[in-house]
Amino acid sequence: MPGFIQMMDVAVARFFQDASRPAFLDTVMAALTRLADGAMIWVVVTAVLILRRPARKTGVTAATALILCTVAVDLIIKPLVGRPRPYMELTGFVPLVTPLSSFSFPSGHAAHSFAVSTAYVRGCPRRMWPFLILAALIAFSRVYLGMHYLTDVLTGVLLGLLWGWLGCKWGGRLYQHFPKR
Repeated sequence: MPGFIQMMDVAVARFFQDASRPAFLDTVMAALTRLADGAMIWVVVTAVLILRRPARKTGVTAATALILCTVAVDLIIKPLVGRPRPYMELTGFVPLVTPLSSFSFPSGHAAHSFAVSTAYVRGCPRRMWPFLILAALIAFSRVYLGMHYLTDVLTGVLLGLLWGWLGCKWGGRLYQHFPKR
């Protein structure tokens, strides 16, 4: 990372590490992160949408976005970049949830959340706020809990939006081949 960006990332990480926070907020942020571990909340909601005929197209586009995002972020970009998590390189830094051994850049939680919520918003524009708010809170929780640097999360959000858009485009084409019953 260029010097200024790394300095900003470390300053933000240290701010959250050193800030006085209410215990209930730590609990809420940890619960939000756990909801999105392995993209589980998104897998469950997407599966329900696929099973419901009126929402099936949205479910297919969300599943497409999630698969594309997972392959790109978790299987290609993270190993290629290999950025350590904040607690792996900052002295005295302690995450608020169980540490992971995987790489930090980009945030998979943020990318998955925004990829799928982009597909949901496109399919259900009148019901978009809960999806976007949940995605934003999950992304924020990753910095708050000390699991990621800010740029990991911001990049995850941008990649999620990209894969969400592509998922809508390609998932819509895929949906055309689904049985219409």
